[in-house]
Amino acid sequence: MTDIIIELSDAIKTKDPSKQCKGLIYRGKRNAFINGRDEYVYSERMMLLKRKSCKGCEQCGFLQEELQQFLDMDCLPLMPSYLEDSCLYQLSVTNMSKDWETGMIDDYDLEFVKYVEKKD
Repeated sequence: MTDIIIELSDAIKTKDPSKQCKGLIYRGKRNAFINGRDEYVYSERMMLLKRKSCKGCEQCGFLQEELQQFLDMDCLPLMPSYLEDSCLYQLSVTNMSKDWETGMIDDYDLEFVKYVEKKD
């Protein structure tokens, strides 16, 4: 995991348009209903869109694993305050902090940010 974090800082700083990746793109879904036991159920889901997402380059290939590790540790990625139904979101790395002695990234958050498709 530390190798991934070290490479992360260089990958995010890439300005070369030929090396820009789309990252992982998700579609947000909200659902609310009353089930057969008269319980009010509300759920929010993020579905990975494989065709719109990057196929897994060095800049974003680790994000799916990091997301799973966040969930395994009972941490949740930062979600939008209001998830719009059928809206696209990109999984991004935010709030990076560096160790003051080594300059290496030692903490960060994963966040779903609204994604706007670029029209060519």
